[in-house]
Amino acid sequence: MKMLYDKQVDALYIEFKQITNGSAVTKDLSESVCINYDNDGKIAGIEILDASKFMDNLSESKQFEQNYRQNEIVYA
Repeated sequence: MKMLYDKQVDALYIEFKQITNGSAVTKDLSESVCINYDNDGKIAGIEILDASKFMDNLSESKQFEQNYRQNEIVYA
């Protein structure tokens, strides 16, 4: 699992499985949460827009890194 956070747009992507561009099927759960499915219908990732509203310490990267292992986080 990998977590990618883009601070400029406040978007968090939780990647369970790497997929090639254009191969995912995306379904919206709400205005802020989308699920990407692979070709087999399994969850490949979750995108959370306005992520700081849902998760603490995203804007404070040092605190966020303490809560999650660094090799799991990629900042855009």
